[in-house]
Amino acid sequence: CSVDKGLGNVLSVLVRWGTLKAGDVVVAGHQYARVRKVLDGSGQTLDMGRPSVPVRLLGFREMPTPGDELVVVPDEERAKRIVEARTRAAEQEQLELNQAVDTLLE
Repeated sequence: CSVDKGLGNVLSVLVRWGTLKAGDVVVAGHQYARVRKVLDGSGQTLDMGRPSVPVRLLGFREMPTPGDELVVVPDEERAKRIVEARTRAAEQEQLELNQAVDTLLE
């Protein structure tokens, strides 16, 4: 994950199976995006990323946490629902953790 002057947020990924191409909607952690471009390591535009090939993706407004698994989903509506569910689950987990700590400190 990095911010590249002129390109914006750039996410480096290794395709494990399937393919990844511009226009795909992806979810990574608590973020989603429509891939604007797929680049190789030297910055050249690729038609698609293939398995075992590291690629760089453009299109994320917010960067996911390094190490988050990236998956292709059918559309932005599905991506948004997945991210909202993950965010709610993380908030609930944090609330429960805070309550447990408060209980221990009483």
